[in-house]
Amino acid sequence: MGLRIFGLKMENEYGEDCDFSNWTPDWHQEVSSADFKLGDDPNLSTGGSRMYKRGRAGVMKPTGTVEGQVDIPRIGHYFRGFLDQYKFTAGSGSGMNTHEFWGGECTRLASFAATQTYDFFQKQIIGAMIDALKLEVSDEFLTFSSDWVYKTESSETIDSENYNRVKMDETDIPLMFYDVKVKLNNKDPEGVQTSFTFEGKNNLNVDGTIGLGARHPQKIAVAQQREIDLSLVTTLDEDTMRTILDGEYGEVGAMEPSKCQILKVPLELTVDICEDPDRKMIILFPECLLKVEYDFSDSDTIETTINLSTMGTGEATLKDGSKVVTDMYVRIENKQPAIKPATVTKKSTVTANVTSGTTKVEGATVKLTKYTDSTETYSETTAATGVATISNVPLGKYKVEVSKTGYKKYTGTYTVIDGTNNLDVKLIASAAGS
Repeated sequence: MGLRIFGLKMENEYGEDCDFSNWTPDWHQEVSSADFKLGDDPNLSTGGSRMYKRGRAGVMKPTGTVEGQVDIPRIGHYFRGFLDQYKFTAGSGSGMNTHEFWGGECTRLASFAATQTYDFFQKQIIGAMIDALKLEVSDEFLTFSSDWVYKTESSETIDSENYNRVKMDETDIPLMFYDVKVKLNNKDPEGVQTSFTFEGKNNLNVDGTIGLGARHPQKIAVAQQREIDLSLVTTLDEDTMRTILDGEYGEVGAMEPSKCQILKVPLELTVDICEDPDRKMIILFPECLLKVEYDFSDSDTIETTINLSTMGTGEATLKDGSKVVTDMYVRIENKQPAIKPATVTKKSTVTANVTSGTTKVEGATVKLTKYTDSTETYSETTAATGVATISNVPLGKYKVEVSKTGYKKYTGTYTVIDGTNNLDVKLIASAAGS
C-alpha cells in the first residue's frame, strides 16, 4: 500500500497561482477513492476518410471526485464549499468552536487548493469548487462523496516514506450509523429507520468560464439552482403507517388525498459521538416537501422510502439567536479554527534522525535548501544520538542533503508543515577505498 491522502485549503482568490512547495493544507485525509482528470478529450476529424486524419488538443473541463468516511473535524470544509454562507464563533477558554453553514442566494462559492497523492506522485489542484455533495448512512459508516470542478493542475513525484502529513490536533473518529439520529416534523419518527441519504447539487456553470484564448476555465464558475434531495428508508408497520399516509395524502390525519395541499415538514439530522460527546453536528432542513413510495414482493417485509425535496422558505436559528431563511443549515462544534485562507507564513522545527543500519550517525551535516530559492538554506549537525534539530524553518518544500565522510551522500525532498516535522534519513556506508 502506498500513500493515498487528500489535502485541502481555502484560496484567497479563485485559481490563484499556488507555490505548492511553500503550501500546507488545513489537514490531510485518507480517502477511499479519488479521481481527478482534466477532461481534455482531443478534437478529431476524418476529413471524409474512414480514419481520423486530424487531431488537436480539446477544451479542458477538469473534474474530480473524492469519497471517504465522515468525521467531525474535516466535514466542515466540504460544507464550506457546498453552501455559500458561513459563520464562525470561537469557543470560550477550552470550549468547542462553532461553525455554522447555510444556503443563501450568493452565486460565488468558496474555492480551494488541494492535493491528492497517488502512491508515488501527487496532483496539485487550484480553483477547486464543490459541484455536488452526498452523505449516506445505513448500517456502517457515515460516508461522503464530493464532486469537484477545478481550474487546472500540476504534478510532482513524492517520497511516500518521508511525506509529511498534517496531523489533526483533535479526535477524528469516523461517524457510524448509531451516532446518527433523525427527527421528522420535530419528533422522533416511528418505526425503524434503516438508511438516510442527502444529495445536493450546485449546478456550477462551467461552460460559461471558458472562452477564446485559453483551454481551461478562465474565471470562477457561477453557482446556479441549488438542488437538495433527501431520502429516509423506514419499515412499514402500525407505528409508521400514520406518517406514511400523511405524506401520501398531503395532510396530517388525512385518509384520502387532499384537494390542494401538500405536506411540508422539517427534517433534522443530529450526530452525537458516544466516545466524544463534546463534538457534535446538526443538519437541519427547515421545510421539505414530502413524498412516500412503497411496494412489496411476495412475503418480504414492506420497506417505505420517504423522499423529501427542500424548500428555501423555512427558518433556521443561528447560535446567536438570529434567524435566517434557508433550505439547509449545518452547525458543527469542534476544535478546528475558522475555515479561511492562510494569511501569515509560519515557521516550524525539523528534527532529523540519521542512522545507518542500527547505528546512530554522529557528525552528519543535514542541509535544507528552499525548493524555489537555492540561496535560502538551513543546516545543523547530528549529535551522538544521530539527531539534528533545525529551528525556525519557514513552511514549504525543501531539497534535503545529508553528508558525512565514509557515507554516500543522501539527497531527497521534504515539505515542512505547521506541526511535527520528523525527517528520517538512512545513510549507506561507502565501499572501502571509494
